[in-house]
Amino acid sequence: MSSLTLTPARWVAIACALLIVVASWWGVLDEQSEAYLDDALTTGAVVYATARMINASVSLLQGTEFNPMVMTISAGEVLDPINDLIERFSAILVVALGSLALQQIFLTIFSHAGFSLLLTVNLLVLLLCTLTPLAPYFRPAFRFLVVTAAIRFALSLTVLASAAVDQVFLAEADQARHAGMQELSSELATMSAADPGAPTQADVDGIEERLAGLRSLMADRQARVDGLLSDQGFKEAELTAARQNLPLGCQYNPFCDEGQRVAQLDTEKDAIEFELLGAKRLLRDSEDDIDSQEAALNCARLLRAGEPCSFWGLAKSWVSPTEWTKRFERLEVAMNDYATNIIALLTSMLVKTVLIPVLALYVLGAVVRGGLRRTI
Repeated sequence: MSSLTLTPARWVAIACALLIVVASWWGVLDEQSEAYLDDALTTGAVVYATARMINASVSLLQGTEFNPMVMTISAGEVLDPINDLIERFSAILVVALGSLALQQIFLTIFSHAGFSLLLTVNLLVLLLCTLTPLAPYFRPAFRFLVVTAAIRFALSLTVLASAAVDQVFLAEADQARHAGMQELSSELATMSAADPGAPTQADVDGIEERLAGLRSLMADRQARVDGLLSDQGFKEAELTAARQNLPLGCQYNPFCDEGQRVAQLDTEKDAIEFELLGAKRLLRDSEDDIDSQEAALNCARLLRAGEPCSFWGLAKSWVSPTEWTKRFERLEVAMNDYATNIIALLTSMLVKTVLIPVLALYVLGAVVRGGLRRTI
């Protein structure tokens, strides 16, 4: 037998085989796939932790009842639907996380140097078939290389397909959905940790806003006091200089007429001192207001963390169980939105971690089986 005559098509086949071997040893697809899987596992773990926090908060709140003047609301009745949904969500999310972990394991196996070595041997066999009487074996050897390459890169390509779908269509929406879950988790955690009448996040934000305004006002008042002190010192120096210009006998005579200029300066000094006294009083008021608001803010933060604080009841006596119950009413109204949000997030994660990999591997598996049958 003579050696194989290389047609343009077979030149392309050898070039493709060479590119496959180079890509296998280079490992850039594996690195990108591994980076995406690491990020997806981290994100999934954070979502799972948020779900478990919601579940824990709901468990603490179940059985709690609030009795305002006109009605009684049971926290369990409001939160049971979302609790059931979160439990199912967590169970299915474990499947999604397991899929990601399994993909990581198989990616480690398929990216092993043994596969790259096998592809290199395949390439050498192809080249051997062009230089020896083994020409009839070129087609089977090339098919076997294609099958091996399919196995080698199947998972990397599948993961990158999931990553592409995620980045283009799902990532931004998933972040917004997770933010909604975190909002629900924060609200429930506050409810479960604090007593009725405890401050809301809006209360804390309001105190911080008032504090910022008070500090700005105090800075203005301090600047006013500093300015008046400067004016007072200047006016006293001017008055002293004016009195030193009086005749010597008048300087030591308290009944002497000091003249219109000195009298005017003395009146201006008294006016500055009077204004300074009022400015200092306003400055002290600002300091007292800031101290009071800082105490209220610290107390509000303690109560939101579930720790005791007696100051809040004095500073915020208007917060009542009725107000607390309204929070449950608002939560009940928003429950459908939360449920839709959670279901959409779960569906998105299943598409990325299970559906796309299964479909891609099914297609590649069919190609591999067809290639193996032809090779045999």
